Amino acid sequence: IWDWARELKEEDILAVTPWNQDTENEESAPLSEAEIHELVVLLNKLTKKNFTQNKKGVGITPTVGMQIELSSGTCVLNYAPSPYGKYGMLEISFLGDDEMPWWVDSVELLSFFEKVTDSESAE
Repeated sequence: IWDWARELKEEDILAVTPWNQDTENEESAPLSEAEIHELVVLLNKLTKKNFTQNKKGVGITPTVGMQIELSSGTCVLNYAPSPYGKYGMLEISFLGDDEMPWWVDSVELLSFFEKVTDSESAE
């Protein structure tokens, strides 16, 4: 998945919609073009070291996330911290993909995520 993040382009994204079950409106307005640009820049900066596959499918049921609609399918980025105290606070996966999700360890991406989903991590 890290090479997907590195190669993602803005034109690959149809829409990005944040959601937060802790707010009145579970689904927020889609991200602006400037926010999508920022998301793509942050994803492109990630390296293989930022990702750890959640091979056992452990973790929490996310209550905050964003759905990334791509021309090739749908990707979800959720707040779902690794229960092991490492590997990252975010989890990314593709809907309909049998592959287990990946934890993402990036302070910059987490900060952006918290801003657009109107949430704060429980660090």
